[in-house]
Amino acid sequence: MTPGKPNTPAARDEVMRAVQAGRWDAFRSLYQAYSAGVYQLAKRRLNDARLAEDVVQDVFLRVWVYAGRWDPSRGSVDTWILVIARHVIYDYLRRAQRQHQLEVGDEALLALADPQDAVTRLVGEENIQTLLSTLPPAQREVLQLVYGEGLSTQEIAARLQVPLGTVKSRLRLALRRLRRRFKEEAEFHGAL
Repeated sequence: MTPGKPNTPAARDEVMRAVQAGRWDAFRSLYQAYSAGVYQLAKRRLNDARLAEDVVQDVFLRVWVYAGRWDPSRGSVDTWILVIARHVIYDYLRRAQRQHQLEVGDEALLALADPQDAVTRLVGEENIQTLLSTLPPAQREVLQLVYGEGLSTQEIAARLQVPLGTVKSRLRLALRRLRRRFKEEAEFHGAL
């Protein structure tokens, strides 16, 4: 470590207590000591240098804002910053996954019927909205939250304030109904 950076556990604890007291010079020292490691971890996990830089900024913003939450009896400064970094990286990974799901758009809705089924490919995009309109509003809402916003069933249950089992049932019923509708459409058009 370079001069001025905390290089022992006791020194890191002392610097962190100074950060908790709002000392900017201590925060700068903490940043110098840990930012390169956070960057390397983020770059390795995200495989993207730009996102890794964003992660470093987010991590140290959280370190500054939540410095008062660090408790030396629960873990070292190293561990605390590592835990924050892991949470931020996972947030970025989830965001990227949701973004990918949003980009898929109508193709994801077509895949609801059965990705291996030729029937799915036969139903035109213009029929998607018609098919979705046949669903009860509660089922349509769950589908939109899963495939449109990329939320998990647990996140949907929390947002809608309904039991997790209800969300899963609505999703299962919606998918079953869409499969049946896709099949009827394909039969009507002579594809089956």
